[in-house]
Amino acid sequence: MAAFVAFLESDGIGGLSVRPHKRICAVGTTCGPAEGIASLLYLNAEPALARKAEIAAQMIARQ
Repeated sequence: MAAFVAFLESDGIGGLSVRPHKRICAVGTTCGPAEGIASLLYLNAEPALARKAEIAAQMIARQ
């Protein structure tokens, strides 16, 4: 998880927190960084799930 956060931070996305929950961790963020993450991961990608593509497109449009 630390490597993923470092990857995001290297692209200028900051203000993230890593929170452990049982055996997994979650990256915590707010609206602005979340939109940046969606753009970075989905802008020029072919998502496998249409639902994820729709949500990502809505987030990217708000930037």
